[in-house]
Amino acid sequence: MRHIIAAGTGISPRALTDSDISSYDTIVRGIYETATAHQPWPGILVQLIRHFGLLGAAATLKQDGPQDIGFLISGHGDDKVLPIQHETWRRFDPFTNISPNIAAVAAAAAVRGRAPFPDALLSEQDHWATGYHTLGINFSDGDGRLIRLRLFRRGDASPFKHEAQDTLVRLRPHLQGALGLSTQLARKEEERRLYEVAMERVGVGLIVIRADRRILYRNAIAIAMMQNHDGIRLTENRLEGCTPTDTRHLHTLVSASLATANEVFAGTLARPSGARDLAVMVHAMPEIVDQNEHPPSAAAVFVRDMDSRTAMDDKILAEMFGFTATETRLAAALAGGRSMDEAAAALGIRVTTARAHLRAIFAKAGVSRQAELIRMLLI
Repeated sequence: MRHIIAAGTGISPRALTDSDISSYDTIVRGIYETATAHQPWPGILVQLIRHFGLLGAAATLKQDGPQDIGFLISGHGDDKVLPIQHETWRRFDPFTNISPNIAAVAAAAAVRGRAPFPDALLSEQDHWATGYHTLGINFSDGDGRLIRLRLFRRGDASPFKHEAQDTLVRLRPHLQGALGLSTQLARKEEERRLYEVAMERVGVGLIVIRADRRILYRNAIAIAMMQNHDGIRLTENRLEGCTPTDTRHLHTLVSASLATANEVFAGTLARPSGARDLAVMVHAMPEIVDQNEHPPSAAAVFVRDMDSRTAMDDKILAEMFGFTATETRLAAALAGGRSMDEAAAALGIRVTTARAHLRAIFAKAGVSRQAELIRMLLI
């Protein structure tokens, strides 16, 4: 036998007692805390198991391919992420046709047999001769994928009541909200990583600094620069130059950028090694503001070693210009600062042969001079 309760269908949910509210607040808070995880579903199912006193819980996310993504969690604290095929899901799911946003209950007498939990997720006491009680709801996540959520109790345990259905309906928008937040955070992380790779590819150090000069973030290039103590350094998690004068100059640039959020401020920092000065650009990060719309509280500091050049790697050269293996090695050697004689010797070929390869490189790259080629290959 099945009972259903639908959100927005005119069915009035029962009033919550103080005890209900406390318990409800706990699970809602727990659901939203899962949003920061790489994959929120295992954490969500654990929260539901604890709240409803379940033997286990399962969820599938409808995919375009031949398999759904499946999550099965037992009440014994073990979690597994398992692929669930359509036919497998339909075999154990008593709610294959319920409409979205409706919470449905199937009593143990109506659902006999074994739930979809592998033996590794069950204890010796988990027997299914009496069937199992199931509470389920279908809804869509932020990307429009259909999610089937199922909660299980043993057949000899207390069945799900209308209160449980009501709670699941109340939780549905919070589940959607947490999943949507998780998706947004994942996309932001992908964007951040893309920008980070781009900065590293062109050899630019990126440091995010607060108004008090404390560092919030630094990429790999910036870390290497600081470790060299040649222009910038880290002192008690504060960004500094290598001289008091440069430290004051750097802090002046940061302060100016925070006071004028839409402008870029630039300067140079001397290097104790005697190499060319580091080039510095500072720009406020307007998205890091407080709720009262005060000036930005953090700035991005971009640092470039003017003596550093980043050349395309061999694979990119070959794919972009159609260079042969020898042409690729020769172009990379020239871009790396070697003379024609040095490049030929490194490749183990005659200079005349190298010049013949260079003519082929010019033709494929669409240039006529070696200087043009090097400018093209250096970022």
